[in-house]
Amino acid sequence: MSNLTIVLVLFVLVFALLILALMLFRFGKKQENLEAKSERSLDDFLNEALILRSAALQELIEDFIQSQKFPYRQGENLSLDAKKKLEFVRNVASNPNATAKHISFLNRELAKRYGTYKAEIEDYEQLGLEQRKNKK
Repeated sequence: MSNLTIVLVLFVLVFALLILALMLFRFGKKQENLEAKSERSLDDFLNEALILRSAALQELIEDFIQSQKFPYRQGENLSLDAKKKLEFVRNVASNPNATAKHISFLNRELAKRYGTYKAEIEDYEQLGLEQRKNKK
């Protein structure tokens, strides 16, 4: 082999390794972003539901539905955890940036997953809508 061939092969190998290193670095950053998103606490959801706008609010609602699970319902009384999660419904409904689409999507998805809470979900939605109306 000539020196030129050896240099070209080494150049291609170095270039391929650089591309591989960049891809791994970017993949690692994406993983960190996903982990950071999943670390939202219930209080974070409650606070963000009051202030976010359209697309970000839809994403927040979807994240809430995926990550927050309502406790098993035992009797007529609601647990503190369930009440706090229902506060999210009220906060979304009272957000002036929330559209009817956001509110109905949240109501429908939660009612589908947690049928035993259907009446409470609608009650908290109405509380939020009334609170929103009173702010105007």
